[in-house]
Amino acid sequence: MFPPTRDGNRFHIMSQVGKAIDKVRAQEVKQLKAKGEQPVLTHSRWCFLKRAENLTDKQTVKLKELLVLNLRSVRAYLLKEELQRF
Repeated sequence: MFPPTRDGNRFHIMSQVGKAIDKVRAQEVKQLKAKGEQPVLTHSRWCFLKRAENLTDKQTVKLKELLVLNLRSVRAYLLKEELQRF
């Protein structure tokens, strides 16, 4: 799967994961706009990309609101969190 992790490798892996999450989120924003649905992902980029302990209070509230939704962006974020623990 991944080579043995050192701090440098972990950074690069998580960097790629963050880019993938942002790509999924951006695609989902476009799809929701095209369907005329609520812009629930507005101002959510850093909620998904930052580590939970680094979120502002406002971002924490936004993330909690998003976590109850069945969105691809949320599933990607949850996978990132699992990988972070690995």
